[in-house]
Amino acid sequence: MSSQRKNKNIKRKVLVLSPSPELFGGVANYYNAVFNHYKSDSFNLEHFLVGKRPGKSSNIYYLIVLFCDIVRMFFKLFNKDYVLVHLNPSLGTSPVLRDALFLLVARMHSKKILVFWRGWEDEFEKRIDNKIMLSLLFRVAFKKADTFIVLASSFREKLRHWGFSQEIILETTTVDDSLLNGFSIDRKIKKLKGSGKLQILFLSRIELRKGIMETIDAFSAINFEERDLSLVIAGGGPDYDMVKEKIKALGNRRISLLGYVRGEKKREILEESHIMCFPTSYGEGLPNAILEAMAFGMPIITRPVGGIPDNFVEGENGYYVQSLDKESFSKLLKSVISDKESLAKMAINNYRFARERFLASIVAKRLDSIYNKIVKK
Repeated sequence: MSSQRKNKNIKRKVLVLSPSPELFGGVANYYNAVFNHYKSDSFNLEHFLVGKRPGKSSNIYYLIVLFCDIVRMFFKLFNKDYVLVHLNPSLGTSPVLRDALFLLVARMHSKKILVFWRGWEDEFEKRIDNKIMLSLLFRVAFKKADTFIVLASSFREKLRHWGFSQEIILETTTVDDSLLNGFSIDRKIKKLKGSGKLQILFLSRIELRKGIMETIDAFSAINFEERDLSLVIAGGGPDYDMVKEKIKALGNRRISLLGYVRGEKKREILEESHIMCFPTSYGEGLPNAILEAMAFGMPIITRPVGGIPDNFVEGENGYYVQSLDKESFSKLLKSVISDKESLAKMAINNYRFARERFLASIVAKRLDSIYNKIVKK
């Protein structure tokens, strides 16, 4: 009798496939935060490392690692404690092919499967729409998933259009609770309404499609004498050196390029910045940087890409950039900076919304609820 009771108290396991926590990027940051706050009466989470390893970039090496990961997962899932496999692909060629194989392995062991679509490449979406064979293979591979999570309602609509009938849950990325330690929204509003220095922040992986060059051009074109302005660029990425050269050529001392930041340095930058500028055209899911900026009471200047429109109301949370033309963009920036009352209202809106919806402790509870729902089906 006592042994039966003991067995009932053993938590089942969820195997979460994701990149190395040491790598930069939204998926790694998400699970670094969520794992720290995940508390469940039903499940223990276990991280299963997949994808590229830090410091390794060879395609041959990646294929060898992929094969080893598949073999490792195949033997691990013989353990009946694992009841759910949680995949985290983006809609792109390599991640779709990779996770289709992992999904197959999970199905061979009759495990429940959750697929959390993290990123969404428009070009790959078009290929599925236009190539009959690719569309068929994609549907065959992923129709065996029990549930999907997406970061944008437009992604859910597209999956329905492709014929997927599973439950599709609209979720968010997250903000680590610890980032907000010591932050005061009252101080942020006081600075927004004041006449002192105003700091604009671009926080993201440095890629041209995320609007970094347009941000620099628009900021450089602003003629604003009412208060001191600065632009802080934080992040690393493939186009970092190109951005560095551009800033050097401009000779604009009001622009700072910091590189990749994390921990206390990142918290400090978020606390000291007043407006987030992120005019992305990239295949975004829901950028962590926007949620973090909201949590720190920053009005957002961005574009309606990916999951942003599902968590953003123009005029309440910030403004959309209608044109990336330098003159139009700089005119918008100047208009936003000039309206102190609107900046203050948007700061409060974003701060409250982020605390209610995006904190890792809250997201972890929602994730646990999703796990329970899938396993109980």
